[in-house]
Amino acid sequence: MHTRKWIPALAKVTIYRGSPTLPCGSCGFTLLELLWVLFILAILLSAVGPQFSGAMFQMALEKKASEIFMALAWVQQQAINQNTTLGLFCDLTEGRQKVTCYRAIGYDSQGQPIIDPNNVLRNPLTQKPYLITINQEELSHDAKLTEANFGGNSWVEFNSLGEPNQQGRITLAGASSAQTIVISRIGRLRFE
Repeated sequence: MHTRKWIPALAKVTIYRGSPTLPCGSCGFTLLELLWVLFILAILLSAVGPQFSGAMFQMALEKKASEIFMALAWVQQQAINQNTTLGLFCDLTEGRQKVTCYRAIGYDSQGQPIIDPNNVLRNPLTQKPYLITINQEELSHDAKLTEANFGGNSWVEFNSLGEPNQQGRITLAGASSAQTIVISRIGRLRFE
């Protein structure tokens, strides 16, 4: 004859349709427990939220600075490939900040390049003018192109050897951080 052994740990477990279940008083969460979890999550999110938005701004700033860096490198390489002089102009005017890659059609009496809007360099992928706009809504209202200084000018030109006419820097900045691109006298580009 077969006898069943009594196991005290399973004394409160009942069999319902072939599977063991806990008594109904132990199922789920109480409303108070749920409110405590939501309260703790709210505190954690309020602490992390501002840091997250700061990180998003920093990423947008780095992305825009990288676009300008790539435009500089591209113009430099195109000047070498085409055996000519090509340039990059930074418009610091509030509200319409932009960076334009160009081939000058001449120079005015102050030595500033004359840029023909129909003669700007074109992006090889899109065949549209190579133009980078600094959109304040994209970055935040306090982020802007704060400096483009190449020997007192806001433009730089690369000769057929890839050398700039002036060393200088371009700075894109916000309230809490900045990205600066430096061009050395020999044409080396780097972030600072």
